[in-house]
Amino acid sequence: MTTFARLFFPYCLKLTSSPGEGSRYLVLNRSYQPVGLPRASGDHTQREAECAVTLKGHMLLREAGAKIDEESIYLFDDSTAPWGSPANWQRYASLLGILGQAEVTG
Repeated sequence: MTTFARLFFPYCLKLTSSPGEGSRYLVLNRSYQPVGLPRASGDHTQREAECAVTLKGHMLLREAGAKIDEESIYLFDDSTAPWGSPANWQRYASLLGILGQAEVTG
């Protein structure tokens, strides 16, 4: 079932460039599609790549509990989905607060 949260809430930031300073990320929803763009799963197109942004200050997300691997920053997983409980919502809101303060440079 597609819900507003699954379509419009940021789930992860997928790295679209080389890691390091100036890395570009695409903000994806729970269906691994760019936030707000309802599409079937698959490769990200040029249009989607143009939605990628460079963030500064986003690594503070790790300290707040986001899971970070070589390709993505995950704001939640199935056990911490914001719609699962009030505590999960508070955790997610705190991560969004950090993300909301990250500087977008492109």
